Amino acid sequence: MISQARCQRDLKNNHAARPGNNRCAAIWKVVAIIAKAGVELSTDPQGTSRTGDDSASCGGNLTLMAIQYFSEADSADAQISALREDGAMVVTDLASAQLLAEVADELQPHFDTIGRQFEDDFNGYATHRLASTLAYSMRAADLIAKPHVLALLDAVLLPHCTNYRIGSSTGIEILPGENAQMLHRDDVIYPMHIDGVEWQVGVMWALTDFTADNGATHVVPGSHRSDYTEGENGATVQAVMPKGSALF
Repeated sequence: MISQARCQRDLKNNHAARPGNNRCAAIWKVVAIIAKAGVELSTDPQGTSRTGDDSASCGGNLTLMAIQYFSEADSADAQISALREDGAMVVTDLASAQLLAEVADELQPHFDTIGRQFEDDFNGYATHRLASTLAYSMRAADLIAKPHVLALLDAVLLPHCTNYRIGSSTGIEILPGENAQMLHRDDVIYPMHIDGVEWQVGVMWALTDFTADNGATHVVPGSHRSDYTEGENGATVQAVMPKGSALF
C-alpha cells in the first residue's frame, strides 16, 4: 500500500491534520503492494523510481549508493538522516503478519472485482489497483497511522508546513507476466523545486516479500538532490525487503 503526502491537497480519507509551523499543508502517499510475481509499483520520495524485474542502465559513471536498512528500534535520527541524504530507505518488520493478512484479505475481493479500472500503458495490464484504500480496508488505517511512520514524516515535512494530510492511498496487486514500469518521479505534479524542502513523502508497504526475482521496486538513491543530473545515474538498485517492511 502506498501513501503519499503532498502540499495543499486533501483526500477523502480525511486524515486529521498533524500540527506544525505556520506554512503550507503537506501530504503523504501510502501504497500497499501484493506481489504474486513479476513487478512491483515504484515510488521514491521526490526521486526517480520504477517497477521492474530488470536493472536500468542509464550510462554515466556515477557510483550508485545502496539503500540503507533499519529496524524500528534503530536511531530515529539515523533513519531521518538516511532518508534526507539518499531519498529512500527501508524500515523492516514494521507490521505484524496478522495485520498484513487482514489488510490483504479485506482488499482481495475488491482487487478481483474492480482492480482493472486503472489499466493503461503506464500502470500496466497485469496489475490490479484500488484508490482510497480505507474505503475497502479499515485495517489499513493501522498501517497508515503507524506512530513510527508518522514520527519520520513529522521530521521531514513539518519543518516546512503547518500540517500534512494523505495525498493518496493505493492498493496494488502485481500479477505474473506484468512488464516493468517506466522509471519516474512522483513529484512532477509540483511546478517548483526548493532546495531542502520536501513536498511529499511516499511510504510503500510490502504485503508480500519484495525479492529480486519477483521485481522488487527499483530506486535511484540520490535522485532527489538538486545536483542530480538526469541520465548521469548508473543502474538502479532494488528495494528488496521482507513483508511487513516499508520503503520510504
